Amino acid sequence: MIRVCRDTPHALDAVDRALQDGQRPGARADLVDNVNEVHRPDGNATSAALRRLRKDRPDLHALVLEEQLSAHAAMVQAGFRPRTATIRLDNVESIAR
Repeated sequence: MIRVCRDTPHALDAVDRALQDGQRPGARADLVDNVNEVHRPDGNATSAALRRLRKDRPDLHALVLEEQLSAHAAMVQAGFRPRTATIRLDNVESIAR
C-alpha cells in the first residue's frame, strides 16, 4: 500500500498515521526490529521524514504536504539531515571547488 502512495505526500502521510505504532488491533508496540512485526519507517525513507516532521516540525510538515518543499529539503531545513552535494569525479577542478 505504501508503494502506491509514495509519490503523493498526503496519501503517504495518511497511510503512515493509520499504521503508526500499535494502532493495528493486536499489534505489539514492543516488537520493532526483532521480527519486524511493528514496522517503523527509518533511514532516509520519505515516510520516516514525514513522521519526524509531523512530530517535531509541524510547520515544515505542512509545507511538504502542500508540495512546496520536498521531504528531504524540509529535513535539511529543520537540521535533521545534513546538506549534501554531488561532485563529478571526472574533473579535478570540479572536485577542488
